[in-house]
Order: sequence, then C-alpha cells, then structure tokens
Amino acid sequence: MKAPNPVYSSPRAMSSTKGLRFRAMDHARTKPKKLRDYCFDHLASNYLFLTINQGDEPGDNPWAQLSASEMSEVYARLPSDLPILEAIRHVSDEEYWKRRTHEQLLANYTGGPSENASSPGTATLRYLRTLGPATGLGLDENNGAPAKSQGTATAAAVNPLGHGGSWKQAFIETWANREITVLPLDPSPEKIRQLALVLQTTADYIFRLDLDELPSSLDMALLVARLPCLCSLKVTFGRRRKLGMAYDRALFGMKINDATNLSRALRFTQTLHSLSLPHNLIDDELTKILVVGLRSCHVLTDLDLSHNKICDRGARKISSLLSPSEEIRLSRLSLADNNIHANGAMHIGRHLAENDSLQVLSLRLNRCEDNGASHLLQSLMANSTLASLDLSSNDITIHTLPYLTPFLAENNTLATLDLSANPLYTDPAEPTMAKEDAFIRNRPSKRKGKVGNAVAEYITVEGFEDLRVEKQSIIGVFLTCLAEKNSGLQCLHLRSCRLPAILEERITKFVTRRDLLNRGLNVDAYESAAVLIPTEEESEGSGMEKPEKADEVGGISNGENTNDDIG
Repeated sequence: MKAPNPVYSSPRAMSSTKGLRFRAMDHARTKPKKLRDYCFDHLASNYLFLTINQGDEPGDNPWAQLSASEMSEVYARLPSDLPILEAIRHVSDEEYWKRRTHEQLLANYTGGPSENASSPGTATLRYLRTLGPATGLGLDENNGAPAKSQGTATAAAVNPLGHGGSWKQAFIETWANREITVLPLDPSPEKIRQLALVLQTTADYIFRLDLDELPSSLDMALLVARLPCLCSLKVTFGRRRKLGMAYDRALFGMKINDATNLSRALRFTQTLHSLSLPHNLIDDELTKILVVGLRSCHVLTDLDLSHNKICDRGARKISSLLSPSEEIRLSRLSLADNNIHANGAMHIGRHLAENDSLQVLSLRLNRCEDNGASHLLQSLMANSTLASLDLSSNDITIHTLPYLTPFLAENNTLATLDLSANPLYTDPAEPTMAKEDAFIRNRPSKRKGKVGNAVAEYITVEGFEDLRVEKQSIIGVFLTCLAEKNSGLQCLHLRSCRLPAILEERITKFVTRRDLLNRGLNVDAYESAAVLIPTEEESEGSGMEKPEKADEVGGISNGENTNDDIG
C-alpha cells in the first residue's frame, strides 16, 4: 500500500504550504482589486460626507485612526472635481491640489499648436476662463464650458514658487483671479453676493491678486475689505485682448470712479505692501485721487505706476509721498514710460534729498532731459539709501556728465545706474558738432592775455591707458572719478549711448571687475571662462571688428584732429 503524501496529510501541513497557485486565475482577463483598495476607494468617494458630518468628540474623527501613508492613499483617490468651496475648506493635501491644477488647467486648454496631449504645446500649464467646477456658483454663464470669444486667454504658467510655495494657494489665487476678471461690465447684485461668498471662503489663502484684465467697474473696496491677507495687488482696468471689431476706446484704462473706489479701498487694508497699476492711462487728475488713498496705506513699500500718462503735476503729487513727514515709507517706485519732464524730475529729486527709505527708482522712458537729470543728480548727492537708479531713454546728453561726476564722488550708496539709450556721446567727425567736439576736449588755458592750448595729459586709470583719454576732458574727469573716488557702483549700463564700442566695453569691464574684487571672487577665472569678455567667435557672429592696435582706436587728444581719437 502506497504511503499518503505528507504535504496534504493534515490541514496544518496544507496551511504551511508556500507558493500555492490558483490556475483558474491564470486565464482571467482582469484580476480583482485588493480589499485594501476597495476600502480606500470607499473612503475617498465619501470623503466630504465623513468630514462634514463628524462629531465634536475627539473619537468621532474618522481620519484620526489612519496613518500618514494611508491618508495619502485616500487623497490620491479623491476626484479632482470636488466642489471648489468644500475642497478649500476640507482638503489640505498639496499633492491633491497639484494634481487638480494639472488636470483642470490642461483639460480646459483648448487652444495651442496641437491637440495632442503629449505635444510640447499642451505641456505648459495655462488657464483660460473656465478653471473648474466653480461654475456651480453661477459666476459663469457658460455652465462650465470654455469661453469662446471674449477673454479667451490669460495664458500663464502656474508656478507655486510665486504663490508662497503652495499648490493650494496657487490654485486658489489663480481661480480667484479668473472669477473676478470674468465679471461683466455691470455685475448684478446676485453676482456680487456670489463673489463675496467666494472671497469669504478663500480669504485665508489669497495673498496675491494679479488682475491684468478687469473689464468691470468693480468696487475694489469689496475685494480689499474681504481679503485680510492680501499683500500684493496688480490691477489693469479694461478689456485689452480679443476685441476684434468690438474695439471701443472707452474699454481701456482707469476711470475716475475706479480711481475713487481704489483710493477708498486702500484705507481699509493693513497688509498691502505692493501695488501695481500699469497700463491704466492714469493722468494727473487720477494721480491726485490715488495719492489721497496712498497716504493712508502705511504699510505700502512697492508702488508701480509704469506705462501711464503721468506728467509733471502728477509726478509732483507722487513725490510728496517721499517726504519724511509722510507716514508711508516706499522702498521701490517705478514711474517708467510716462510723460515726466524736467519739472517733475526736479520735484522728485527735491524730496529724495531728505528721503531715508527709497532704494529703487525707475524713471525709464520719460523726458527728463539734461535739466531734470542734472537737478536729480545734485539732489541725490545727500541721499544715503537709494541703491538703484534707472534713467534710460530720457534724452540725456554729454552735458549731464559734469553733474554725474560729483554725484559719484559724493555718493557711494548707489550700486546700479542705468543710462542706456541716451545720446551721451557726440561724434566729432560730424561738421555740425564742431563746438561739441571742443567742449569734450581739454579746456583752453589763458597765458598773458592770449588763449592757447594746454599740453595734453592723459588719464592713467588701469584699463584706459591705451585709449589716450585726456585728463581734463569731461569723459576723462568722469573716468578718473569713477576709479578713484567712487567705490560703491557695482553695475553701470551704457548700452546704445553712441559711445565708441571699445570705450563702452572698457567702462563696463572696469565696473564689473571692481565689483567681483569687492566680493572676493576670482576675476581671472571669469575672464578665462569668457563670462565677462566675449569670445572671437561671438564677436564675429555679432559683426564686431576687433582693432589690431590701440592707436587705431585712438583717444581724446588735444593735438591732432585725427579720426583715430575718441573725442
């Protein structure tokens, strides 16, 4: 008689068998999920119900019994179309908000170079008018469908680093921007109440609003009063995109009513430190209204009024904010691309002489000219806080350099100076500029009642010896002062100033080398790596000709009027 198999002789032996296979499962097309997965799916589908209906007792919280890894499994199974207001209240997982941002932004992106989801065009995170199930609030008349005509696109990448490093904050701020910008020109009271509900729910997560297209005449006090954490606000009134044949001049810019509402709203905030109002067609009258509210915003440090129509009277009103007697302390002020002339620059400089808070000032693309720039530089000689000054594209000529030289000698606080796109240099080869040629050379000396030319003396500044720049010329005095009396300037921009290419390169190189030495960095390593000096291939590609000798480049001399001199 054959002995029984010991493996199957007892239940204990059968239970200890490893590698037991169910051959019927080999032919199954789908395998059932684990019981663990079924439990997580059930918890995720009832997440809001279990969270909202939990009791007040500590033991009634169903999520307290799960570990962190188990909660991650639940969050990973949450649908991305949860009601937005409920999700804001009860979901705090960053991975969920990251997934929701990716899915909803890409799902609502209908334009672009390709409809293929794997194409590079759809890989960029963009948001359009419809961002999610927020349409259930009645703020969108298309019931969740992407907008087709007006306001198709405020296309922008969503980066959490610009939103406090939080995906939840990035999603909420982007969604709130959309809900505000899609309001009609005259919103009904019902939509205003719905917007107030949205702001009340998201108040703790909105620190920054970027309303680059606000067509409605919305009372800004409604926003500011309901957002106690708002720190940065950027508003551009009017519809600017996708107008087509519906173009209307009245759709652009800030109106008097908008300026009044915004000025009143600034009195309610205690957290707003950055205000940007570009492209609003703000003139002197609107500036006068805004300054009244700005005086009450004591925590404001960054003010941007660029790309507007502010003239000298408006600049005078804004300059009053720089007075030490005012409670507001601005550290950054941008008035770029306006209509400020010499008179406005004088008023700004008069208050900057006593100002102790402003660090960055931009007057780019204005009309300060020599008169305004010279008065501004004279006033800044007593300033000890301004670190960056932008005077590019202001029609500044060589006549401002005699005022720039003593400014650099007295002020060692300024670290960045931009004089780009100003005609600082006059070519002596032009017949109409003969007088200017004499002005930038050595001044004549008087001997026994006769006027004679002084003996040419050239500067000995390291890096400029071979250029033969006369010591008493305007440029020579400027270079000597820059090298011997100024030690704070770290960056000097002289692009498109009509200077000879070799002179512009030497000045930029000198300032950069000095900055690297002050930082304790190895200048030779930077030069060998072609960081500071372009290579020969780059010079050939840009069409620059490399001089063979320094004498061919020439210098500013008092003797022969050759074409080799820099003048």
